[in-house]
Amino acid sequence: MYRYGLSYYKMENNVRVPQSGVDIRLLRPGQSWAMGLPLIEVEESGYYECIIEHEDDCGYYEVWDDVVSPSGGFTGKTCYIGQLDSRAIQNAVIFANHIQDGAVIASKIANNSISSNHLADELFTLSKIQHEVQDQNYGKGDVSNNTPATTDDEYITHILQSEYSEEPLVMLSNQCNSHIYIVSVKENNAEVTVILRIGAVHEAQPLEYQIIAFPK
Repeated sequence: MYRYGLSYYKMENNVRVPQSGVDIRLLRPGQSWAMGLPLIEVEESGYYECIIEHEDDCGYYEVWDDVVSPSGGFTGKTCYIGQLDSRAIQNAVIFANHIQDGAVIASKIANNSISSNHLADELFTLSKIQHEVQDQNYGKGDVSNNTPATTDDEYITHILQSEYSEEPLVMLSNQCNSHIYIVSVKENNAEVTVILRIGAVHEAQPLEYQIIAFPK
């Protein structure tokens, strides 16, 4: 719990005379006068205070009163109550050297707060991108019923191991002299089936290829 207070007075013949009956409120930037947190005067003393009970209500406030306008106006004064929050931090005042190693972890980063323009190009390596790789040893031939398929097969079926909410982007990397291409990519209940076709076998070199799937 935090307590914040201030005194209002005016000078008369070099004597401080308390100002009683002033409506004083603490406002977050952008809040209206009606939303302000009122300060309660203590026994008509010109001293006003409020109590902050919850950490969520701590931080930066503007001090408003009704001295000039009955609907309230900013006095030019501000205050910090409890922990410092983002409203009190100006742009470009925090740098990397102010942050301890390990202080910024995944749970401290808000969703959608980092986009591609915040990352250096060299960070976009395949190992950092969610993907799935299968080679010929995961494919099953339609004629031979073998895994891996042989050049006697016409179609090769791959069932991806990961679950997908929609059909992923699938790329084929052929590493043999047979003509192999993607016929279809279908998703059903989070399971994705990729069908390849062997178009021509040429010198009947053993099939060798990879497929790479990227979630959309």
